[in-house]
Amino acid sequence: MLLPALHGAVAGVPRPRIHDEYSYLLAADTFARGRLTNPSPALPTFFEAEHILVVPSYQSKYPPGQGLVLAIGVVLFGHPIWGVWLSCGLFAGSLCWMLQAWTSRTWALVLTTFSALTLGTATYWAQSYWGGMVAAAGAALVFGAIRRLDRAPRVGVSVLLALGLLLLANTRPFEGALAAIPAIAYWVRRIARSGSELKSRFLTGVLPAVVVLSVGIGMMGVYNHAVTGSAFLFPYSLHLQQYLHHGVFLFGDTHEPTRQAVDRIAQFFRERSASSLQGTELASQAAANLIMRLPLAVSTAFGFSLLATAAESFRSIFIWSLLLPQVWGRHSTRVLRLAFIAVSSIELLVWFRDPGYLILLAPALGLGLLTVLHAVAVPGEWMRRSLLAIVGTLAVQSLVAWWYPHYTAPLLPLVVAMVGAELRRASRRRGVSLRRHIWKLMAVGVAAQLLALGVARLGHANQPSAQADQYPNREAVARHLEAIGGQHLVMVSYASDYPLDSEWVFNGADLSGSPVLFAHRLGEDKNAELFRIMPSRYVWHLDVSSRGGQLSRAVVSEKHLQ
Repeated sequence: MLLPALHGAVAGVPRPRIHDEYSYLLAADTFARGRLTNPSPALPTFFEAEHILVVPSYQSKYPPGQGLVLAIGVVLFGHPIWGVWLSCGLFAGSLCWMLQAWTSRTWALVLTTFSALTLGTATYWAQSYWGGMVAAAGAALVFGAIRRLDRAPRVGVSVLLALGLLLLANTRPFEGALAAIPAIAYWVRRIARSGSELKSRFLTGVLPAVVVLSVGIGMMGVYNHAVTGSAFLFPYSLHLQQYLHHGVFLFGDTHEPTRQAVDRIAQFFRERSASSLQGTELASQAAANLIMRLPLAVSTAFGFSLLATAAESFRSIFIWSLLLPQVWGRHSTRVLRLAFIAVSSIELLVWFRDPGYLILLAPALGLGLLTVLHAVAVPGEWMRRSLLAIVGTLAVQSLVAWWYPHYTAPLLPLVVAMVGAELRRASRRRGVSLRRHIWKLMAVGVAAQLLALGVARLGHANQPSAQADQYPNREAVARHLEAIGGQHLVMVSYASDYPLDSEWVFNGADLSGSPVLFAHRLGEDKNAELFRIMPSRYVWHLDVSSRGGQLSRAVVSEKHLQ
């Protein structure tokens, strides 16, 4: 947890940049106030946003897991980013616990530390509100528990299995089911064949998980009912019905959205709706998706990720290459400590020359690791099934129209576990042991990574930010108006050249009490309706274009308030 927090202290607390982040932050604000959802706004069209429901209630469309973690950050530390950093710690602890069941304790510590240094420090998984770590932690609990329960059933481990499944169901339910169900089915089949031990294995290994899952599923139904009005209708499904012309899969029929959204929001979803594919077109597009996503998904486990500004893009993922020499022969700890520093320095120099090197590195790293995974899958049944789970999940995901690396968070622990198992097997074959010097090596690795991250940050401190940050900063305007005092209503309109991926109309959970509200400008007559129900707010016009934004005080006549 402290690694990403330390990076955040140097780089600054990240502000939300992606539509999804604002949706998760709305959920966090709602939960932190002790509510499951919020009443629908009196004039909901003015407050529509890309991934937010405004009817029948006002809440994020996403499962509540990430929002709950962000809310914990708000309640305990006063800022949602602490929830992200806490989730990094949760993932590290869960991953290490899992790896101890799949490989040795020493390799579990090594692999967990490397994951924390790369994926868990500077990537968008650790420095944005978009999520990934909670689902990865849930998957680690599931796969760690299944391996332990397969050896000896225990009540506590069974409860952890259920908690891991609930984390997956409330963060990445689709991918989580694809990854976890085959492993659970295999484990259940082994229990069914346990003969005289069947009763004891069921009572101590299965029944506790069933009880916890039943309670958790009931709570999910309560949440669904609060947000959508039905325990069986998920907010995500309702949002698909209201706004999208097509489902999440490449196949399937198109339909008319049930809600007539404001023009800008409707256009956003029209451009993301794909025509239904069938036959050879469907097969070719799915194959292209799989070829692209498979190496990226695998390499994500080792630090590569998309969606970073130049100052955040340094990963030090070359440090993973230090694991390979360990299985080739014996090396002194002095050589290994120097190698840690040398590898981080070399990558830092390459990054200064061209930060885009990661785009070239990721496929090569991913394809190389796939070869390792294939090799490690041969000797053991669990490994073969893990490889099938990874490839099978990504194959089904290739039928989904859109994709980002954190969608495969439930697979990440499996990838690391398979590499760890191969490293343990190969090191035994070569007679290599890190046990005596593990703490020295980890200390040098952490120091080298943090030093490299600090140099990278300082080296790009004066560079312009990424494209999304070149446009007006919504948070800066909110702070400016809050400093004036009173309550404000900012009516936003966009120039035709302003990108759909940059949005201003996002608000917190308390629409009536918020000092600054952002709303769509919909025309004089419709705007007047909003002014009449908010007569005490100062009204501002904000005109946004790719060249910047202009804020001006709006003149509201008496007839608009009558």
